[in-house]
Amino acid sequence: MGLIGRVDSNAIARYCHTWVRWRVTVQTLEKAGEVVPIKDGNGKVKMVTPSPLVSIVKGLAEQLGRLEADFGMNPAARSRINVAIPAANDATPKARFFGGES
Repeated sequence: MGLIGRVDSNAIARYCHTWVRWRVTVQTLEKAGEVVPIKDGNGKVKMVTPSPLVSIVKGLAEQLGRLEADFGMNPAARSRINVAIPAANDATPKARFFGGES
C-alpha cells in the first residue's frame, strides 16, 4: 500500500525484536509454568507466587500492541488507513511494499 519506507526501518526492527523476545518468553513460561514455588529452609513449599515471566510477557505484549496499532496491524488501526492501492503491474513487489523504492 506504499505506507512503509526506509524511514520506518528502525520501528520495524523494534517490532521484530520485541516480537522475538515476547515469543521466547512465552515459550519459556509455557515450559516453566506461571507460578514459582517458594520453599522454606527445609525445602518444603510454603507458598507459590506468580513467575516474573508473567509480567515480562504482559509488558512485551503491551509494547507489541502499541507498535501493531502504529503499523495498522489490527482491525481498528486498519479502519483508519485510507490509501490508493497501486495496480499489480505498476511496480515491483518491493516497490509496492516500500512505496516506490526499488
